[in-house]
Amino acid sequence: LPHWHGLEALTGDSGAIAVDLGREPAAVGPWVAEGLRSAAAVRIGEAGRPFGVLAVYARRPGAFDDAATAALWAAAAMLGHAVRHRRLEADVD
Repeated sequence: LPHWHGLEALTGDSGAIAVDLGREPAAVGPWVAEGLRSAAAVRIGEAGRPFGVLAVYARRPGAFDDAATAALWAAAAMLGHAVRHRRLEADVD
C-alpha cells in the first residue's frame, strides 16, 4: 500500500481505500507490477494510540466494497482488543 495510504489509515478515522492502484501516482508501480490492483488499510487500536495498520490487497480493481471494508474494520478491532488484552496481562504478570 502506498505509504500515504498507510499513514492515512493510521491517523484517520475512515481508513484508506485504493480502488484502482493502476490509476494512482507512479509511486505504486511495484504493487501494480506484482498484479495488485486494489488495497485497503485500517487502523488497529484506538485513535490516538494505534498499534499499527491492517492492510490487504487484491488483484481486482474495486475489490473492497462497503461490506469488505466493514469486515476489515471488524478484524482490526478484534486484533486491537487482543493486543490490548495481552498488554494488560503482561502488566499484571
